[in-house]
Amino acid sequence: MLNDRGFSEAAALRNWLDDSNLLRPNIYFETNARNSYENALNSCDLIYGSWPELAQKSWVLVTSADHMPRAAGVFRQAGWNITPYPVVSFTSDEIHLASLNVSGAIKSLSRGLREWVGLTAYYRTGRTNEWFPGPKPLGTGN
Repeated sequence: MLNDRGFSEAAALRNWLDDSNLLRPNIYFETNARNSYENALNSCDLIYGSWPELAQKSWVLVTSADHMPRAAGVFRQAGWNITPYPVVSFTSDEIHLASLNVSGAIKSLSRGLREWVGLTAYYRTGRTNEWFPGPKPLGTGN
């Protein structure tokens, strides 16, 4: 998404870490990206520019489970050696056919379609070399 949402995930995380007394001087935030692709490139520039010896080490990529395939694809394409750590699953054991929630289903469908469109666009524009990036076998790097 290339428009300014007026909301920075990096700023929100920094504020939360600070409020929780978890913010440390060795935590850095990439604040200029407008999408996952730019985030991967900007973060790579930050690490290579400041700590080249750390750039090839393994990194943990944390993002929502529904966004992980696209994020993993662009971070791998940018040269990161990542271990995906998906969070925030949008499933529930308490959903029953009798409690059909049409507005919730439309919201889930919209979220899913956004990721599939994003995956397709990133693949077609060369931002990722896999249409649906999945887990890599152990010991294969990225």
